[in-house]
Amino acid sequence: MLTKQLILAVLQGLPASSLPHLAEPYRLFCERIESALKHEVPPLPALNYALTEASPRETRDLIRTLKETLLIQDQSLPSLSKRQKEVLVALRLFGPASCAQLARTLSQDRSHTHKRLAALMASGLVGKSTPPYGIFYFAISSPLPQALASDLDQILENFTDSPEPVLPPNPFEVATHATIATYATSATFATVPHRKNNNTSSSQRHVFSASDALREGTPRDQHV
Repeated sequence: MLTKQLILAVLQGLPASSLPHLAEPYRLFCERIESALKHEVPPLPALNYALTEASPRETRDLIRTLKETLLIQDQSLPSLSKRQKEVLVALRLFGPASCAQLARTLSQDRSHTHKRLAALMASGLVGKSTPPYGIFYFAISSPLPQALASDLDQILENFTDSPEPVLPPNPFEVATHATIATYATSATFATVPHRKNNNTSSSQRHVFSASDALREGTPRDQHV
């Protein structure tokens, strides 16, 4: 991820080739700075050149990254180190990520990244999700006060204790004795065809009552 410190390092001669971990828009930006410096362009004009030559997509990504970086730097977070702030910026920019993904993006040691994530979680700035396919970390945008935790538990408990709603019958579900007795009427069965009788033609139909249906098992939708 591109940071102000990294831009400063490139302006002072850090080769862009030593930054393979950077995503394409950021790497191209650093390569333009390096190219301008090689043509003896002073550092600040080289930076302006790289900014003005950026594509719309590069410009969008650069603006988002630098805005988030400067915002966190301006925030009152004295308990966070520079590396911890980089992890927080990455989560806010790119969304939920695993420890390994963050370590690759930031070019940090994985064990150190894990410790920084633990510190950010302790500060209430980062949360952890454990879906079936791994552990992911995310930036907390709207912290929930601890005082509301009991209210949250009460809301969920009341919801789970409420009676389950009675669902309407599924017209595609195979009927049973219980569903027939509950939903069927004699008018319903007056329209249901009877099984084919050996002594009757295939065009004949027999009207029967609900008690007949219970003896037969289930109403037939067509001749067998």
